[in-house]
Amino acid sequence: MAGEVRGFDVGQYLNPKEARRMDLFIQYGMAAGIQAIRDSGIEVTEANAERIGINIVPGSAALPLIEETHQLVLNRGPARFRPSSFRAHHQHDFRDLSIQFGIKGPNLAVVTACASGLHAVGQSARMIMHGDVDLMVAGGRRERFARSESRFCRCARPVDAQRRSCHRQPSLDKDRDGFVLGEGSGVLVLEEYEHARARGARSTPKSWASHER
Repeated sequence: MAGEVRGFDVGQYLNPKEARRMDLFIQYGMAAGIQAIRDSGIEVTEANAERIGINIVPGSAALPLIEETHQLVLNRGPARFRPSSFRAHHQHDFRDLSIQFGIKGPNLAVVTACASGLHAVGQSARMIMHGDVDLMVAGGRRERFARSESRFCRCARPVDAQRRSCHRQPSLDKDRDGFVLGEGSGVLVLEEYEHARARGARSTPKSWASHER
């Protein structure tokens, strides 16, 4: 049981030939980052490129690709392995995003397991507060599931699906039961308030009005 991404079309965001060289979790991070940057309306120029940074982090390593590559080397020898196709490092998506949009500010990827995405957002907000940057593209992503991750099934009790942690109950609810992995990516654009006003950034959606402060 898992939270799987279905129907994902990477061709909407990346050249298919280039995407094939990336592991799936990098594709997720790239797609979410591209969506966030486009939605923000920010225009990266030579004047502001060094004041914009990226902090998109993984929840774990690229375990499925590592497993597949290990099996390939065992079965067919190391000569069959093409290093150029092994784009599974957790820095690839923010590197490729920075190249695509011309972003030249801080590029970070501090990994803290399940809390990585939350820490990326908090760390990015602190960088803005301290004046290091004006804008950060921040978030997290997690890849498809590996056989070695079956160990997490030990954390999920054999109860009805409606009682597992991915259904309805918040994490501190007394009825929460189980541990369910999910894949995908979520990326935000965080921006210093006066900087956003000066460039005429889009107003906060009405549905968020009660959380604006």
